[in-house]
Amino acid sequence: MRNSPRKSSSALALALLALGLAATPVHAKPAPQCRIVVPQDLRMAAGEKTEFFVGLIPSNGFAVSTAGPLRISLRPTPDSGLSLKRSELVRRNAVDPASTAPRFPVLAQSSTAGTFRVEVLASFWLCKSRLCRPQSVETTFSVLVEAPAAVPPAVTDIK
Repeated sequence: MRNSPRKSSSALALALLALGLAATPVHAKPAPQCRIVVPQDLRMAAGEKTEFFVGLIPSNGFAVSTAGPLRISLRPTPDSGLSLKRSELVRRNAVDPASTAPRFPVLAQSSTAGTFRVEVLASFWLCKSRLCRPQSVETTFSVLVEAPAAVPPAVTDIK
């Protein structure tokens, strides 16, 4: 018995559909609509204060809401050794509080040499046109605190 053209085209359509579904990634993540910008490699000397910036950069067409709540938490680990003047940042701490891509200055100091990890968690409202939704993004970065350089002995004039 010969297959009818109708049955053949249906089987072909089902096979193509199955191939298409198999080729589609099931767990594909959409591109992030906003990211946290932190220092790539932050180095500082023990005992000195260093300022760095944390920023929220939305993708094209998106904006961080200037009316909604915004909170950025910074948690250094291990807990002792690296201190931050502010570990909780809010909109009024931004360089420009009215910005839709805010940047925040952070002052760090450490009396102990070593490598520290800083976890950054940001919660805010992200908008596109007139629609805003709550967002949470997180990242981490490292801080290398180096021992202070040895000061050479003072040269005295000996006669």
